[in-house]
Amino acid sequence: MSTTLSRHVVALACLATCQLALAQTQSTEPIQLQRVQVTGSNIKRIDQEGSTPLQVISRQDIQATGAKTLAQVIEALPNGGTLNDLGRGNSFAPGASSANLRDMGQQSTLLLLNGRRIAPFALADYNEIFSNLDAIPASAIDRVEILKSGGSAVYGSDAVAGVINVITRRDYEGLEMAASRTQASKTAKFGENAVSLSGGLGNLDTQGFNVLAGVELYEREAVPAWRPLLGDTNPVYAKVSKRIGAKSTYSFPGNIFGTASDYAAPVAGCKPELIEGSLCRYDRFSNYGPVAGSKRANVFVAGTLNLGGGTEAFAELTWAGTKTAYSSPHSIYDSYDTTSVWGNPTTGDRKTFQYRLLPAGHPLGLPDEDTELRYRFADAPSGMSTKASQYRALTGVRGTWQNWDWESAVGVMGAQATSTWQGTFSEKGFIELIGDPNKEVLDANFFNKPGGYKIGGPNSAAVINKLFAPTQDVGRNRQIFWDGRISGEFGHLPGGAIGVAAGFELRHERFTVSPSANQMEGDAVGLGVSSADGQRTFGAVFTEAKLPLAKWLTGEVAVRMDRFPGFGSNWAPKVGLVFQPVKSVALRTTLENGFRAPNLTETAKSTKFAFSSVDDKKRCQPARQLAEDLRTQAATLPDGDTQQALLYARADAVENAECGSVGVSTTHNPALKPEKSRIATLGLLFEPNAHVSASVDYYRIVRRDEIGTPDNDKLLEREGNLPPGVSIDRTAFNPAVGDTTFRGTEAQQYGVQVGRLLRINSPFTNEARTRAAGLDWRLVLSSDETGAGRFKFTTDISHLLQRQYWDYNANTWDENGVGYYDYPRTATKMSLTQTRGAWTHTLTYNRLSGTPLTTKASDTDWNEDYCADNGVSAELCKIAVKQRFDYYVAYSGIRGLTVSLAVRNVLNDYAPVNMRSFGGDTGVLPTNKDDVKGRVFTLGLQYRFK
Repeated sequence: MSTTLSRHVVALACLATCQLALAQTQSTEPIQLQRVQVTGSNIKRIDQEGSTPLQVISRQDIQATGAKTLAQVIEALPNGGTLNDLGRGNSFAPGASSANLRDMGQQSTLLLLNGRRIAPFALADYNEIFSNLDAIPASAIDRVEILKSGGSAVYGSDAVAGVINVITRRDYEGLEMAASRTQASKTAKFGENAVSLSGGLGNLDTQGFNVLAGVELYEREAVPAWRPLLGDTNPVYAKVSKRIGAKSTYSFPGNIFGTASDYAAPVAGCKPELIEGSLCRYDRFSNYGPVAGSKRANVFVAGTLNLGGGTEAFAELTWAGTKTAYSSPHSIYDSYDTTSVWGNPTTGDRKTFQYRLLPAGHPLGLPDEDTELRYRFADAPSGMSTKASQYRALTGVRGTWQNWDWESAVGVMGAQATSTWQGTFSEKGFIELIGDPNKEVLDANFFNKPGGYKIGGPNSAAVINKLFAPTQDVGRNRQIFWDGRISGEFGHLPGGAIGVAAGFELRHERFTVSPSANQMEGDAVGLGVSSADGQRTFGAVFTEAKLPLAKWLTGEVAVRMDRFPGFGSNWAPKVGLVFQPVKSVALRTTLENGFRAPNLTETAKSTKFAFSSVDDKKRCQPARQLAEDLRTQAATLPDGDTQQALLYARADAVENAECGSVGVSTTHNPALKPEKSRIATLGLLFEPNAHVSASVDYYRIVRRDEIGTPDNDKLLEREGNLPPGVSIDRTAFNPAVGDTTFRGTEAQQYGVQVGRLLRINSPFTNEARTRAAGLDWRLVLSSDETGAGRFKFTTDISHLLQRQYWDYNANTWDENGVGYYDYPRTATKMSLTQTRGAWTHTLTYNRLSGTPLTTKASDTDWNEDYCADNGVSAELCKIAVKQRFDYYVAYSGIRGLTVSLAVRNVLNDYAPVNMRSFGGDTGVLPTNKDDVKGRVFTLGLQYRFK
C-alpha cells in the first residue's frame, strides 16, 4: 500500500473511532425483544449470534454500494465472489450469475430466498448446476444474511462454503418507485439502467392481511467494439505487446503465403485501404466488445392472511426473465491451425477437422508450391444469445400451538433456457460448400466450388446459414416440494429452557438439457456438448437443539438425514458451543459435516464434451522455444518486411497450436458418491455496548470425494500409466519428417518425440480433495446522534491461510497456494457512513493484496526466470496491490424523494497489471475491464408515494 493511501486509511479509521468515542451514550429506554429466526438455524431466538458466524447486509448497506443487482452485492464481499453472466460467454450456461463464496465453487454455495431454495438455472455449466443470482430482484430485498460456514445439517446438499439467504420486504404498505442510471466517465458506454415499482396493501395487525408486489426492469447496454476503448487501456500493456490495436492478417478476403518461398500477398479483391505492409488486414477490435447486452425483468408477489388464533396463510410468487447477447470474433481459416477434434455424441465416434494447405496450382494459390491461406469469415454472424425464465410459487400456513411455532408449505418451481450459437462450421455444410478437409488429396475445387462459398463474397444467407448452421441448447428443470417444521421449548437445563426444532422436506426434480440435432450428430466442428436427462425423488428429516448448559455456556446440536436414490442416506451432523463468561464477550465454535449430492448431470444419462487448457510439456515447451526463436529472427528484419510478418505470424500459430486447449470427453458415472466435507470454526465476539461490535472467526474446510474430471495436466504426467477408464489420443508422429508445427528437422532440433495431443477421455470421479482455511475479521462502530450526525464505521477483512489440492499422482497434498496468483492473501473492505439530517455519505475503501504471477512456489510458468527469458520486467512479474475508493451520497430532504449518487473508483485508478492473464508480449486485450471504465457514476432516484 502506498504511503499516501496508508495515511488516508489510517485517517479514515481514526476519524471513525474518535467520532464514535465522543458520541457514545447509554440508552435507558427498555427494549422489547422478540424471538426471530435467523439463517443457519430453525430455532427462533432472541440473540442473533449463535455458534456460527453470520453477516447481515441491510437494505441501506446495499444502497450505499450503488449495487443494482444481487450479483453486484455478493461480488463486493471480501470473502465473496461471483461467476457473473459477463464471463459466461464461452460456457455451457450463458446468461446467468452464480455465487462462489470462498472460491470453493458455484455448487458449494447455497442460495435461499426467504429460507427456501429457488429453482436452479436451466442450463448446466458442463456438469455444474447452480442457482441464478439474477433471478432475484434487488429492489425486493430487505436484507441478505450470509452464513459464513457450512449449513448442510440444516439445509442439506450444497451448503459447504456458506449459505446466502435473501430476505424480502414484509408487511410493507405504500407505493414506491425507483430508477437509476450507471455510466463510465472515460466513455459514454458501460451503461446500466434499472427501474422498479413496488407496493404494499393492507396492515397485518389491524386489517388482517398484507400483499406486497413489485416489478423490476434492468438493462445492461452492450459494448460491441474494443476499438474506441483502446486509448483508455493501461498504457503498460501496449508497451509490452505490439498486438494491442494491431490489425490481423486473418482478413476478408484473406492472404496467401508460400510454403517454399517468401511469397505473401492479399487475395484478389482486398480493398486498397485495408492493405498494410503488403498484406490485407482486418480490424478485429471493431466487431468484438467487452460487454454483453442484457435485459431482465423480475416480478415478486407475496401475501399474508391472518386466519385467527395465531395462524397465518402465506403465499409467494417470483418470476424472472432474461435475455443476454454475446458477441464473438468471426471464425477464421488458417492452413496451419490446430486440427479440431471432437466427438459424435450419438455414436461416440471421434471426429477431426484438418486445416489444409491449398495444393499447388490452386486458383487462389501459387502454381508450383502449396499455399497457406489465412481467411476470416467476416460476412458470417458470430455470437450467442440466451433467453431464460425462472419461477417459484408456494403457499403454506404457519402458526403457534401451545408455545410451539410450526410452518408447512408446498410449492413448485422451475426454469427454462434456450441458448443459440452461430459461428461454428457445420461439417456437412463445409464439405458441401467448400470441400472435404480430411481427404488425403484435396479436391481441385477446394474453396472454389461452383455454387459454394465464395472467398470475399458475396454469399447468400442460405449459403451462410448452411456453412454456419446455428446450434441450440434447451434446458428445463422442474421441482415440486413439500416441507414442514416445528420449533419451541422442551425441558430445562441450568442455563434455561431447551430450544428444539424438527422438520422434513420432500422433493421431486427433473433436469434436462437438450442440444440441437446437429450438435448431437457431431456436425458442429469442434463444439463442446453437454446434455442430460434425469429425474429423482428424495427427502430429508432434520432436528436441532439449543442447549443452555449454563448461564455462560450454550451448546447447539443438529443433524439432518437426506436420502437420495443411488447412494442411500447421508447424515450431516453439527455441534457448536457458545462460551460467554461476561455479556460483552463470547467464544464460539462449531464442527459440522457438509455434503453435496451428485447432481443429475453427473449420475444420470448425459453426454459431455468440452475443451480445456492443458500444459502438454512434451510439445508446448518446445513450441514456445521455437516461437521465441522465430520472433528473435523476425526482430532482426526491418519493420513491414514481408518475411518479418511471416515469422511473427508463424510464431503465433506455433504457440496457438501446441499451447492452447484440447478436447475432453467425459462420461456420467452412476456409482458416484456424495462429496463430503468437514467444516470447523472458532471465533471470538466482543460487544461491550450497542456501539461496538468486533469479531474474528477462524474457519477450516476439508472437502473430499469431490466430483469432477481428473486434472488434465496430472493425467498427462501419468501418460502411459493411466487410471482405468481414462485414455489420451495423439496424432501419429514421425520425428524424421516432423508435422505441421515442427517442420522437417525442427522436431529433432527441439526434442519432440510424440504427436499432437488430440483428446483426453475420462469419466466423472470422486478423486479430488481440497482444504482451505482462513480468518474473517469484522469491526463495526456506531454512534448516537451528534452535532455532526450519526456515524458508522465498518471493516471486513478476509485473510486466507491455506488453499491446497490433493495430488493423486504423488498421493499427498500439493503446495499451499495462498499468497500466489490464484489466491491473494488478504481482501479488505472499510466503510465510513455519516448520516446528518437528510444527507447520507459513505466512503468505502477496497483492498486486495498483491501476488507473484506463479500459482505456487514450484511453478515454473511466470516465475522470475520465465519473466526474464520472455522480456517481462521484474516489476511486471507480479500483480501489485489492488486498491479502490468508492463514494456514495444521498439526499432525502424532499418529501418522499431520495436522490443518490454512487461513484465507483473515485481516484480513477487503473487495475493492477496482470501479465499472466494478458499473455505477456503476445497479449491482445487486457482481461480487466475496469481499465477502460475508469470512474463509474450511478445516479439514483427513489420516490415513495404518500
